[in-house]
Amino acid sequence: MTIRIFSVCLFLFAGCAETDADYLAIELPKGLNEVSGLTSDGTSLYAIGDERGQVYRIQFDEGRIRKWSSFGDPPEKNDFEGLALHDDHLYAVTSNGVIYASSGSLQEDATEYHKYKTGLGKQCEIEGLTAWPERAVLLLLCKTPRKKALKGRITLFAWSPRRGERVPSLDLAFSFDAQIRDVHPSGIAIGPDGRILIVAAREKLMLTLSPDEGEFEVRSLPNPSLHPQAEGLVTTAAFTYIADERGGSNKRGRIARYPTGLLSR
Repeated sequence: MTIRIFSVCLFLFAGCAETDADYLAIELPKGLNEVSGLTSDGTSLYAIGDERGQVYRIQFDEGRIRKWSSFGDPPEKNDFEGLALHDDHLYAVTSNGVIYASSGSLQEDATEYHKYKTGLGKQCEIEGLTAWPERAVLLLLCKTPRKKALKGRITLFAWSPRRGERVPSLDLAFSFDAQIRDVHPSGIAIGPDGRILIVAAREKLMLTLSPDEGEFEVRSLPNPSLHPQAEGLVTTAAFTYIADERGGSNKRGRIARYPTGLLSR
């Protein structure tokens, strides 16, 4: 399937000069109108919607997309809110913290999977998943706390694919400070420098977290009007990709690409 590609100049600096960054976006098919998770193997992107466990492969530069694999045949129905790739296996997470893990390595037409109940749905509404290779775990992003103790901070829960269980000793928490009063995270990625990037759709913010220091920086998303509902995030050395659900002037879901340095410096 061919995807429509859009390109505009970002007015983040003093006008549009040759050194200004480009915004490039691809329009997604109907099956990804409510795109909710995004990951990458370094060559292609992989995306999932929030109602079915159908994974799509996206070759951004070629503007091509196709159904790739799925969790179940037919694809499992659930409230999927994140997608990650770790050790060549795909993982998806639901809003109640249920993790779906592909049974085999990344391959087209794969449908077999394992399912793990983390129990985290009692503590948080989960919305975001990423691999943390340095610690060999996945990080689950808390969007809306359901426990008083978790309010007023950003919480990331660690889960080990190898052990199939949580690793509470690797959980991360970042308390709010004067920069923001509240935030509702919706997408997460680990940057090439080891820092954690989080997008907050409602507030149209990008947060950069430093795990070792326990600190974070806050900045607005570039051209917020182009991101009506940012739900997926993945970053490479060269580019950072943001997936948006359909909304605003976007008649379809979209994935936008920015130079990584623009969003993480």
